[in-house]
Amino acid sequence: MGPRKVLIAIDHSAESAYAVRWSLAHCLLQSDEVIVLHVRAPTSVFDRYAEEEADEGDGGKELETHPPSRGEDDHMTTQEKIRKASQTYQEISELETHRLAQPLKDAGKTFSIRVVADDKPKERICAEVDEIGADLLVLGNRGMGFIKRTLLGSTCDYCLQHSHCPVLVVKRPLDYHKEQKMEREKEEEERGRGRGRGGGERAA
Repeated sequence: MGPRKVLIAIDHSAESAYAVRWSLAHCLLQSDEVIVLHVRAPTSVFDRYAEEEADEGDGGKELETHPPSRGEDDHMTTQEKIRKASQTYQEISELETHRLAQPLKDAGKTFSIRVVADDKPKERICAEVDEIGADLLVLGNRGMGFIKRTLLGSTCDYCLQHSHCPVLVVKRPLDYHKEQKMEREKEEEERGRGRGRGGGERAA
């Protein structure tokens, strides 16, 4: 039997960041194969523009900008600008995903990052569970209000109903910000004591 595959799905929210840290502290095993997944929104504006240009038989004409841009972008075709914008969006999403996964790296945990574009994140998360053969899905709970939850449905609810593996929903404590503030104050106090001891030693 191989290592357990744990899929941590994040959306760049504070709740997701907490879910990563909580998982590291309470449920991840050293032998686990961890995949951090972010389903970003597709660049739908650019996709629609590309489809419209294709319908009009654009053939690679330059995209007009107002005000006109200067530099290398001046000579790029519409399709090239669309690809560049999409690539930039992907890179930004990957950087932010790496930032939220930093606690795993700091702890020496081996993990991989997966960023995909889909306008149906709930369904895509469940599809990714099946594709990688995840043994556990971890989600952060954003705590949507009743009306929004009723109209849109939550990602957690959907995955609990449709995921083909166990789902762990991590809810951030209500006093989480207070705990963070206390931790920062404690760290600052300890650093202050360290500087004080260092100064005393130099004086001696």
